[in-house]
Amino acid sequence: MRKFLFVAALLALLVPASAFAAPDRVGKWDVGFDLAGAISTDSDLNSTVYVGANGSYGVNNWFAMGWSFGWQSFGEDSVLGISLPDVTSYPLFADFIFRLNNPNQKYVPYGVVGIGAIFWDVDDVTISGVTAQTDIDTSLGIKLGAGVDWFVNDNWMVNVDAHYVFTNADTDINLVGTGIRVSDTSDLDYWHIGAGVKYLF
Repeated sequence: MRKFLFVAALLALLVPASAFAAPDRVGKWDVGFDLAGAISTDSDLNSTVYVGANGSYGVNNWFAMGWSFGWQSFGEDSVLGISLPDVTSYPLFADFIFRLNNPNQKYVPYGVVGIGAIFWDVDDVTISGVTAQTDIDTSLGIKLGAGVDWFVNDNWMVNVDAHYVFTNADTDINLVGTGIRVSDTSDLDYWHIGAGVKYLF
């Protein structure tokens, strides 16, 4: 994980010094793809990789409206030697982006606040002949983060971003055929730290 974060941080530094200054983005769309480390605050869930897509529209020089969607699958620690199923999620966010434009500079720092839905999926697991079915409800997510867009030319940019997602979800575990059912609310907050590329239209 440390190697991944190191490479993500270096991406912005490796852009050629002759890169263009950031162009005007008012009234323009950009779309991109990103790869991030997903770090759960739940000690039972292992860190994983997030793969996502995003886009934004420049409303004015300092504000943009955007969206982001992706996939991540957290592995769970085994219990008494029993492997537990992965917890997969598909976060979908509406993003409010606040840009700090620097005249004649090729980089644009920004802050982001997002609100959205996180769709969860957990495979069934069979232990000693008993099937455990886990259902995690779709949850509300709140995103807070910051990043930098670094323009290579008038259209292409590389991006480094870090954000934290707050989310709680109702979880229901049913041991099929036993009549045992357990319900709880799970704290599923996580960090995203990564990098990507974007194209400005």
